[in-house]
Amino acid sequence: MADSLEEVLAAAGPAHHAAYVETDGGDPDWPLWYAEHTLEDVRALLGLTDLTLSRLTWAFVGAADAHASDPSTPWPAAYAAWFERELPGT
Repeated sequence: MADSLEEVLAAAGPAHHAAYVETDGGDPDWPLWYAEHTLEDVRALLGLTDLTLSRLTWAFVGAADAHASDPSTPWPAAYAAWFERELPGT
């Protein structure tokens, strides 16, 4: 298992791009793909055994919106911080 949430998210980026290589990584439903791909790791790392796919998809959308307003931090670090701050129970 990855040592940190940031590492899980960073590893998901290339996996997503590989899954959507035909569209050069383009995927309008990317938050759902990322949530499905990372759910078990995020649950384990944040201790949120009841975290749902819907809630994590919501978290990806929220983190993306927050990151868009301040893109100075690499997205895996920014999303990890947002998840730790905003997901219930963390």
